[in-house]
Amino acid sequence: FNEGISISKKIEKFKKRYYQFLSDVKKLAKKNKQKKASDYWKLSHLLIEFNNKIEKEFFIINYVEAISKDMKGFHLSVTQVDRLFQFAKYFKKNEIDDAISYSHYRELTDKINRLVELDLFEREKKKLLELSDKGKIPNHRAEYRNYLNKITRGDVTA
Repeated sequence: FNEGISISKKIEKFKKRYYQFLSDVKKLAKKNKQKKASDYWKLSHLLIEFNNKIEKEFFIINYVEAISKDMKGFHLSVTQVDRLFQFAKYFKKNEIDDAISYSHYRELTDKINRLVELDLFEREKKKLLELSDKGKIPNHRAEYRNYLNKITRGDVTA
């Protein structure tokens, strides 16, 4: 550390940031409350902001595992935490509609590589929001998953 700050001060600063992050997560979790897509987007955004603050200072072993364990109230697996890192990255706040479940957004995010490759991601984001405006969101994420599987295979065109 050539900045003149001792390692112990850096660690203390990290601890304060981490505890603040966990406090923000706890406020967002609100026990016994059904989580909305916007709650997951905010959580995703908190994760990205926290990560950006610490990534150049520390390398944390089992980072995602620790976060998944410490984010009480959301009960997220390691895989789900990995997905959250993508959520706020691929969706802007104004693209989140609480009438659309987080599961639907996750299904879309899971197919992002193929949708981008086919130049369909932006179109499908807009389409999902339009379906919400019309009250026609597929009632189960499996329907939506099947639709996304078909378009990424080239079985459906619109």
